[in-house]
Amino acid sequence: MNTNLIGRMKIFGFFLVSFCLLAGCENDSSATVMPPTSTVARIVISETPLILSTIPSRTNIPTARPSIRPSMTFRPTISPTITKTPSATLSLNENATHEAKDIVMATFEARYATEAAIFSECGPSDHYYSPDGKWVALKCLNSMTVVYSLSDYSKAWLLKYNEIFGFEDVRLNQFESIIPWHWSVDGHYLYLSVFPRYLDGGCADFHSGEALIRLDLETGKVTQTLQPGSEGLKLYGFTFSKNDTYLAYFRTWLEHPILNIQNLVTGEEQHIPIGDQYDEAGDVIWSPDETRIVFSARTLTDACENIVYYLVMMDLDDYRQTVLLEGPDYHSAVEWVFDDYITVDLGEENYGLLHVITHGIAPYQTPTPTVKP
Repeated sequence: MNTNLIGRMKIFGFFLVSFCLLAGCENDSSATVMPPTSTVARIVISETPLILSTIPSRTNIPTARPSIRPSMTFRPTISPTITKTPSATLSLNENATHEAKDIVMATFEARYATEAAIFSECGPSDHYYSPDGKWVALKCLNSMTVVYSLSDYSKAWLLKYNEIFGFEDVRLNQFESIIPWHWSVDGHYLYLSVFPRYLDGGCADFHSGEALIRLDLETGKVTQTLQPGSEGLKLYGFTFSKNDTYLAYFRTWLEHPILNIQNLVTGEEQHIPIGDQYDEAGDVIWSPDETRIVFSARTLTDACENIVYYLVMMDLDDYRQTVLLEGPDYHSAVEWVFDDYITVDLGEENYGLLHVITHGIAPYQTPTPTVKP
């Protein structure tokens, strides 16, 4: 080989080794190749542990900024009072709220003025609106009740106790209240309870009224669904099934209660004795599928002392009864909430959620209120 060529190769090798030593070349086996599409973990220094997230390749990693670590020594500080400067948005919202309230108030004032002008006999008191918003029942101060269409004032019906039940003595009208009780699901009828304005003593826990009437909203025709007792004050306990197919009621003045179920479509009626062990019953609620009911019952003495209360479920297929609760404290069914759960009134503003199969009960804070005069 040419001596000059060998000399040149030695000189080139010498320069190559020198360059590697100056540049800090490492062994090829320890070199790491970072592909441009690889991902790495970002760790953020923080007091709160964070979930590691993936970011693009190293060339796009921003410089990490560690958060400030607070001192472990607690130092109370005085928070400055912040004065909130009203903004244009807040002013607009407040103005809108005031305007809405003014509109509502003006609407009610106009409605009262209209009612006073059209129904001069009434003297407006309480309003009861139909679920569809088409009708309003107006309870009057003089025990009368007016029901009228909000879209057509010509459809207005004035209800008086003595005219409905055929008593000539108009003074009877002053001692009875005709109270809106139930708007029918189909929107055709309003059921109203006839309720005495005064209850003279006694211990009547179960009372829905002394009569029940049905008003045809389109024609004004009144039908007596449950008539007043022939002598003295007689009170019913009644309720409607979910789809208005049935009306269940007790005559609370009987020596031993009988459950009556009236089919509001066909007019057929069943009479089911619930047992001589009870002296009175009421506060009926229906299951959503109309196959079961729950009612309250009690035993009592003439002095209304030593009362024992019962909560009873009845299967309407075979009339089998199951006692859900029993004891000296008042309790009654309020509403069938869902499936096998009902809310119950345990007395003294205490409510519970009761499972009708296991009889387990838990506190319940917001029951649906019942409509009682």
